[in-house]
Amino acid sequence: VVAIALDGVVRLEEANVPMSLDMPENQAIKYEWFGLQVSTEIKYSDNCKAIAKLFRRLEQKGLDKVLLLKGYGLSLYYPAAQHRDSGDIDIFSFEGKSEEVDRALTRKSEEEPERSSSRERHSHTSVCGVEVENHYCLCDIFSNPKRDSVVEAGLIEEAKENSRRVGLDDAHLFLPSATFNAVFLIWHLASHLTIERISLKQLCDWYCFLKVEGRNVDWEKVGLLLKKGRKKRLADTVNGLMIRYFGLDSSLIPAFGRRPEDEVRLMEFVFDDTPLKTKGPEAVLKYLRRSWNFRVAHESGWLGPLLEAASRHYMK
Repeated sequence: VVAIALDGVVRLEEANVPMSLDMPENQAIKYEWFGLQVSTEIKYSDNCKAIAKLFRRLEQKGLDKVLLLKGYGLSLYYPAAQHRDSGDIDIFSFEGKSEEVDRALTRKSEEEPERSSSRERHSHTSVCGVEVENHYCLCDIFSNPKRDSVVEAGLIEEAKENSRRVGLDDAHLFLPSATFNAVFLIWHLASHLTIERISLKQLCDWYCFLKVEGRNVDWEKVGLLLKKGRKKRLADTVNGLMIRYFGLDSSLIPAFGRRPEDEVRLMEFVFDDTPLKTKGPEAVLKYLRRSWNFRVAHESGWLGPLLEAASRHYMK
């Protein structure tokens, strides 16, 4: 988030606020930040070119009902879109044509789409050197079919009814509605909280999204889906964290029950540097250490997800 932080530094300088970065001994850090900001802008430009090429290709194949998830769409909520660090490209066919999208990508992409098993949530390929993840589902319907399938259906319905079509260079693509993002981003955070790591950038995404779209979200629909998917506690925790640490205007979100201990612990987790890739006994210990994470993210224990992860690993 260096490029975003530097934007704040520049604004403070314009307001004549004294800072430690102005000291001679810290000038090298400031110049390094400027360099990282420029590289972020270049990467963002390359990412946009890859997105435009990808969607031109899909449109030529008659596969235009494809949603661009996270990434570029979220960057548009930032004061300077080009300063949000770009990652891979996530897409989803809300007409149920994910396999056709795979075939379209296979013919002309640098790499053929890879899917490690029939239970994998997305395939992997690349366009213009940028990784593309073609999602077969939006929620983890393989691990929790009864619970997550209801939310999956709700998200697909929302995508069909309220996605917005936008232009990028000479290409056209669909971006999620505010209501879709309010549900999907929480689901994505839940996955990272239990299996991977939540980054500060993801929290910045949620803050910028709420600041722009908070009053455009159908919170009644979102609350119903979050409750059905057992994500209400996580949503409350993240929203409380936004108010506590980011200064979010509470009027942008509906009233909710605060859990101060969860808010503090989640923020500590964001800055934790525990290794992610573990095997054998250490992998089991990771699940044990994250028992709190599972209670917050899925309102469940850790044993079921551990067995599911072991099953997926065995099937691969």
